[in-house]
Amino acid sequence: MLHAWQGKWEKAEELRIQVVEGRVSLLGEGHPETIQVMESLENTLRSQGKWQDKKQKPGN
Repeated sequence: MLHAWQGKWEKAEELRIQVVEGRVSLLGEGHPETIQVMESLENTLRSQGKWQDKKQKPGN
């Protein structure tokens, strides 16, 4: 996504959330295309320091 490549992480996050919501609504959570955009959102969140794996959270 162009916004991510330009370092516009918040805009990229906003757009990717919209795409995830649309894919979940149309295809369901387990569909491969939905999973692909969820991973893209995860990468965007990681780039902003907003994502932690469950393995990294305290108490898990």
